[in-house]
Amino acid sequence: MPCKTGLRFISKKKSFASLSAIAQSIHSQRCGNATGLHADEVAAMAWAPFPPITPRRGQYVLLDKSTECLVHSVLFPAPLSKGILTIPTADSSLLLGPKAKDLPLTEKESWETTREGLSQVLNGARKLVPNLPVDQVLKSFAGLRPEPAGGDFVVGPSPIRGLYHAGGMRSPGLTAAPEVARFLVHEVMAPELGLAKKPVLIRSGPQSPRWKIFRMRSGCG
Repeated sequence: MPCKTGLRFISKKKSFASLSAIAQSIHSQRCGNATGLHADEVAAMAWAPFPPITPRRGQYVLLDKSTECLVHSVLFPAPLSKGILTIPTADSSLLLGPKAKDLPLTEKESWETTREGLSQVLNGARKLVPNLPVDQVLKSFAGLRPEPAGGDFVVGPSPIRGLYHAGGMRSPGLTAAPEVARFLVHEVMAPELGLAKKPVLIRSGPQSPRWKIFRMRSGCG
């Protein structure tokens, strides 16, 4: 069983695919492969080519609220725009990180932090804020994201009819997800199914209010 969804295999039968999981089988004419770190494994079940997915682990450190007056906006390391950042949070804490590292293909469940990684996060953040109180660490954690071979999203139809990929979603994947879904439905699947676009719905009622969140930092000059 290659992933925690319990998916065991995908079989192609005439005009539909059969997805067999632990508790049931699902039959569908169209399947979307949006399985994150396991997209390459799911594609392999359907004998569809997919670039290998490397798990990239990012480690973070969260500081206590006593640090709220140190930083008032996101700080990026110069001259690069990526690396270890210092980020004020909505509840007046400071988030430091990430320290990214590529892991072996077999370590797609490795969410643990490491002494070396956390030390690199703190040292990198100190370059931005030299007086950073590292003794105010509240907690640390790590996350994984997929890093596809070739470094780009894998979005579109596969050579297997009825199987579509939305994988290899890197750091902007969450932001891009709604548009990726629209692209697959309207630009890829709709023409294949002979579907026509409906007229755009024009709302006649009042627009929904747009809310802005302001963070009040008490005691900061």
